[in-house]
Amino acid sequence: MRRVWLAFGATLAVALPAAATTTAAAAALAAPAPRIASPGAQPPAAGPVVGQGGNVAGGTRLWLARFGSPPNSVGYAQSVAASPDGSQVFITGSGAGSAAVAYAAGTGAQHWSAPAGLSNGGFLAVSPDGSRVFITGTSPDASGFLRMTTRAFNAATGAILWTAFYRSPGAASADAHALAVSPDGSRVFVTGSSEDSGLTSRYTTVAYDAATGSRRWAAAYSVQHQSARAVAIAVSPQGTRVFVTGGSLGPPNGHYAFATVSYAAATGATQWVARYAATPRRNAAAVSVAVSPDGATVYVAGTAHVISGQTSPQIIAAVAYATATGTQRWTARYPGSGNPQAVGESAQAMALSPDGSGVFVTSQGNTHGKTDYTTVAFEAATGAQRWASQDPLNGFGRPAGIAVNPGGTEVFVIGNTFAGGASSGDSAYATVAYDAATGAEHWKRIYPGPVPGSSDATGVAVAPDGTRVFVTGGATGPDHQTEINYVTLAYAP
Repeated sequence: MRRVWLAFGATLAVALPAAATTTAAAAALAAPAPRIASPGAQPPAAGPVVGQGGNVAGGTRLWLARFGSPPNSVGYAQSVAASPDGSQVFITGSGAGSAAVAYAAGTGAQHWSAPAGLSNGGFLAVSPDGSRVFITGTSPDASGFLRMTTRAFNAATGAILWTAFYRSPGAASADAHALAVSPDGSRVFVTGSSEDSGLTSRYTTVAYDAATGSRRWAAAYSVQHQSARAVAIAVSPQGTRVFVTGGSLGPPNGHYAFATVSYAAATGATQWVARYAATPRRNAAAVSVAVSPDGATVYVAGTAHVISGQTSPQIIAAVAYATATGTQRWTARYPGSGNPQAVGESAQAMALSPDGSGVFVTSQGNTHGKTDYTTVAFEAATGAQRWASQDPLNGFGRPAGIAVNPGGTEVFVIGNTFAGGASSGDSAYATVAYDAATGAEHWKRIYPGPVPGSSDATGVAVAPDGTRVFVTGGATGPDHQTEINYVTLAYAP
């Protein structure tokens, strides 16, 4: 999951701790190559920490697995996903030693690792039959120009099946931000942005044959050659439509708006475009998109500016559209005038309950003078607010991802907080479990990493049977600031 901060000349500013702003720098310090079998299996350099499992209390750590050790540090993992049968969990990230890694979901034992080949990004999905793992991100070509880079692996062995590169014709660079797989597993869809020599970007979405990596189609979107950046993608349950969203400049006043595009999955033809801003002449940008289980509604969430001088100049905004036409069904905002303590929100991620009844959005909020995890539940049918919860954690909270368990009863939010007091400058993973119906906090766990330093959770997934919550990211390794490792944890829900 990516972090998004909507600035655009905003009056709101949220201060980040020193440790929380060093992700890129720390990743750059990672040694150039992990110890990788390419392709094939590789045992972990050091065994995972394994808990007892079984019938344990929520929040109990079941295992911890670290990938990378000097001189083979790799940086920050960005994404995590479980196999459909629940036997494996996969992670990937970016950096000089970027890798895709597979673990046994029950124990954390490493099954395999393979090179990801990504300098930035690191987004992951698994085929519906569990046979393939797909990742996407960005890598430079021989001339140093960035291009979308998508790779497929054999899920059982880590063997690389294919690698595909794409940059729009005439573009100087391109980067991928998200990918999704069709319900029948036949196609992989990647979205991101291409940038011309004048630094104007546009949505760029590509469809690949999942078996071969052959490009099926590519589509672009922007308004009158103004900048547009796509950050999220989803496929309808029927596999006929692909939805892309992000932020796009447009008329009448040249401000950013949510811009959601529906494409025909077979051809890439644009079916409709829907734009949204909470207030005219104020910026807005979406961060996430999801489709209802029945395929009738598509949901988009992000951050929007409202009129200066209001209690909260920057809010969470969610919109529901009819998938067939793009007709707006409802809009919802948080906070409203009933929450005078909230002075700003920056939406980071959204998840939909498996039965389609709830929409959950998590945000970095500023409440009572502190930044926190702010998580809001909306009724999917109407947009009515179900609950909202603020957790200041250790005086600072920045969420990065959100997931709902298969039963729809719990919501898990991950990100980072201070490892101790703000004066330490150290950060830690922060995982919080909420009751999906009421917002009551079930449990909270802080993981500061193996040694003091920078520990930042970036991705979360739940096992298909709901028995484990997987959290991944990067943490300072035993060699302190010269080393950042992928660190993945499994918790009992």
